[in-house]
Amino acid sequence: MIPFALAHAEEPVVAAEADYRSYLDQARFFVKRGWYPDAQEQLQLATTHPDGALDAAAWALLAQVRYELADLHGARFAADRALVNSHDAEQTRQTRELLTFFETKFGFVDLVAAQEGAATHLEVELLSTLFDPDLKAFLGRLDERLADHPVVLPHPLGLPGGRYRINGVEVEVAAGGDARLDTPLLGTKALALQTLQLEVGVGTSFWLGPRAQHYTPSIATQLSLSVPTGPVVWGVLVDAFPSPYLTDSGAVAVGLGAFAGGVRVGFELPNTQPMVFRPSVGWRVGQVPGVELPCAVAGGSTTCAPDAPGQLFVYLPATAHLPFVEFAAHYQDRRRRSGWGAGLKVIGEWGFGAVPAQGTATSRDGTGFDYGVSSRSWSSPGLRVLADLSLAF
Repeated sequence: MIPFALAHAEEPVVAAEADYRSYLDQARFFVKRGWYPDAQEQLQLATTHPDGALDAAAWALLAQVRYELADLHGARFAADRALVNSHDAEQTRQTRELLTFFETKFGFVDLVAAQEGAATHLEVELLSTLFDPDLKAFLGRLDERLADHPVVLPHPLGLPGGRYRINGVEVEVAAGGDARLDTPLLGTKALALQTLQLEVGVGTSFWLGPRAQHYTPSIATQLSLSVPTGPVVWGVLVDAFPSPYLTDSGAVAVGLGAFAGGVRVGFELPNTQPMVFRPSVGWRVGQVPGVELPCAVAGGSTTCAPDAPGQLFVYLPATAHLPFVEFAAHYQDRRRRSGWGAGLKVIGEWGFGAVPAQGTATSRDGTGFDYGVSSRSWSSPGLRVLADLSLAF
């Protein structure tokens, strides 16, 4: 048990408080029987109630219950809320004593990993000596809690002041202080598998510039897979972007063979959870249909080039390289072991490549003609905006 009990003043129950008071009464019943997980559940319901959030007694009891569950971080937060909402001197005094007890007997280790959202089992071994039996009991309860399930990093771990070995790494915990530990992962999937993220994007794309005036905005889709290695996030991706365009005659055509595949590398901006902001650069290779070339007919042959007089027009596919910069913003709560997220990607790119050197085309009257291309190069800037749905594993 906590080394001292927190008294609270009994207040008359009014109708508006009936719901949260019932949670509080049920929690007291569970505490008397030592059913602390059940008591915590009831107290969390009580303190999220508009009236219960202002009740110092509810917060004080939650602090006691969390201490019994070896959740020092949660206990300290609840005790602080109890102090803020205390309305009498005795309640204030006892809450201050509880906070002083936490500050003088315990310290914190901030357990971190290379990527937020990693999970690990924790093995905590005391290397120094504890003489206080209550602190020894706290460590015993902590061992039981940690044995039940892994923790998601980063995680603040409250421990009695002393020297410990956590997942094989020694760390000194000073009472009232904070330490930081790059935590080895034990008994869970490798970090790369834990933080694997599948992203599906749908939006629109635009080709810009003088070589793209005949293109109209098109649907763009993207499927990508991301995995971090330390602070760097790698990705592989496949894009499909059917490309509608207007021909010289005013007809609408659609190039269905527009696709590309590539890679990207970026990093996530720190300390933004539950939002994830990721700037990246990348390179795609693919095919861009519908590149417009005017052609001139002379001496029975047809030659096409960007500066040709334009007696005829052909629309050719270009094999293109597409370097790009990307900024992605997602809502993705990494403290959940897996889950869906959603966000937005804005991608600026520069496409450059070449069209075929020759070919056969069909004119508006249905007759075919052979042509050659004297200047095969093509380049154009582009912009894509994608609404993105992500699934973290």
